[in-house]
Amino acid sequence: VECGRWKQKTSVKKETLNPVWSDAKFELLFEDTEEKEINFFVKDFDRLGKNEFIGQFQVSISKIPPNKEINRWFRILPPEGATDKKKAKTSGSINVRLLKISHL
Repeated sequence: VECGRWKQKTSVKKETLNPVWSDAKFELLFEDTEEKEINFFVKDFDRLGKNEFIGQFQVSISKIPPNKEINRWFRILPPEGATDKKKAKTSGSINVRLLKISHL
């Protein structure tokens, strides 16, 4: 999960095609959120060699309603420039809960 210079990782969920990250909770603090996006990158853990990049999706912070939690499914989009048929298709969906708290 990335937003500007801020980066966090979830724990690795091994040997499952349907991982659940109930332990993942991240807090980001912003003064100006109008043009910020949270980028989610999904990788397949590989014991031997390099982890495989599955896909990504973005959430615009300005589109999250203030002081209201949203619980939404996002499609994992293929890596940019993917030409291999397997890698060029949508790689599933992920459920994310988001809460933007506005301080006056």
